[in-house]
Amino acid sequence: MKDLYKIPKDLLAIQHPYPDIEKLAVFLRNYKNKDAIEIEEFIRLWFTEGVPWVFRNCPWLYERVRTIISKDLSIEFNGIFMIGSGKLRWSLSPNRFLKEYNFCNPSDLDFTIVNDDLFQRMKIDFEEWKELVEVKKKYELKNKYQKDNIDLLPQNIGAGFIDMYKLPVDIKELKTRQLFPNLVVKLGKMFQEYLGYNFSDKKSHMKITFRIYQNWDSFLKQNLKNLNDIQRKIKI
Repeated sequence: MKDLYKIPKDLLAIQHPYPDIEKLAVFLRNYKNKDAIEIEEFIRLWFTEGVPWVFRNCPWLYERVRTIISKDLSIEFNGIFMIGSGKLRWSLSPNRFLKEYNFCNPSDLDFTIVNDDLFQRMKIDFEEWKELVEVKKKYELKNKYQKDNIDLLPQNIGAGFIDMYKLPVDIKELKTRQLFPNLVVKLGKMFQEYLGYNFSDKKSHMKITFRIYQNWDSFLKQNLKNLNDIQRKIKI
């Protein structure tokens, strides 16, 4: 049985708020699924807490963004945070593994929301979309992405999360989905004003995204799975 009162030196060596790239690589190599406690602690400490790397020189902007998202979506602010390379500084994506976040390259700002009420509202939007397409025949699936999403979303919902962008933006019956376009535009303008980066420039391919989780358990399970997939693919 693991002695929780003893912390290994390699963990103590990882500095907050932004881990050193070499120490991060060592951690991901040394701690896998069998070390669930350390992996869960890593997710809580570096995914859900602290000021993201992209806001390090303007932390109040990050907190103001959380306030705006909270008010616009009518949810509590403490379930709103950023993940991804914009948060950690280093990408954990297999195709950009441990590459530094760079606004000059196509890098999204990935916001996570843990809120059951919003999740249920988005779930209702999906069910409405599916009925409008498959039963009422009021709308058609416009492209391959919509066809894929209408098939994939039930699996995502079953796992306790919904990606905002997988629901079509141009269907007025999807009431909760309609809250996001104006919010994204307003946030993009703030990021341009205070950070100097243009999210409205289509050439940059940078997006502001939202993933909504039903609860903390679904968030933790999905991110444990994601980390395990990353470690397996890059064969750390």
